[in-house]
Amino acid sequence: MPDSGAAKAGMLDGDRILRIEGKDVNSFTDYREATGENKPGDVVGVDVRRGEEELTLKVTMAARG
Repeated sequence: MPDSGAAKAGMLDGDRILRIEGKDVNSFTDYREATGENKPGDVVGVDVRRGEEELTLKVTMAARG
């Protein structure tokens, strides 16, 4: 989604989320737990794997729909 916080932070199709704010993300449940503590407008560090490279992106949380 081009207007999502992830897209605005530079996340690309194929990027795999590894950690959010240092919390491992291995499942959708992990993802929900890691993001559930944040409010819209919070900026969080998201570690992703892009190909062979590991990157940290700063993502501004958006309202959930």
